[in-house]
Amino acid sequence: MSAMSNLAVLADESKYFNEFAAKVFREYKDVIDPAEKMGFYKFLEKVYADLKQNNEGTILEYTDLNDPVLVAMRAARQDFAAKKAEYEKRMKKRIYGAKREKLEDQLYDINQDIHALNSEKSDLYHDMEADAGQMGYEEFEKSGKHDEYGGQLNDIDSQLEKLMSQRRKIEIILAY
Repeated sequence: MSAMSNLAVLADESKYFNEFAAKVFREYKDVIDPAEKMGFYKFLEKVYADLKQNNEGTILEYTDLNDPVLVAMRAARQDFAAKKAEYEKRMKKRIYGAKREKLEDQLYDINQDIHALNSEKSDLYHDMEADAGQMGYEEFEKSGKHDEYGGQLNDIDSQLEKLMSQRRKIEIILAY
């Protein structure tokens, strides 16, 4: 049954507009965006008035399939169905017991390693600034130490990137 014919049925069953609006909002609660509730309410007023004036109970003016409200309702319903299916799929993948504890321990170790690498990186920056301050910027550049520090910083950054990637994977698994 299309949304508009469903609205016609709800209007026929309702004695007053407020009753009609309450039924529509109850039936389409997952579809109606709360931010657009007032605009949808005004749309329902027009539909209800049109249906009550039209004795056959059919909608003449609102049968366009590309009506923005109908398009939004269909899109929201499909989006909700997809999210619900994804949630149910994720719930099947939940990890419990010893496996979960092992992953949590790995996550803790990774976080400790990340913290240590960040401290090492901070110390390296401090040492680099101290050397540059003692030697002077031009002398520091000529000595080639900036390349040495740059290589060490690049190594730390690549290790951090690898650990962050591992952490994201474990967090995703544990989030289910």
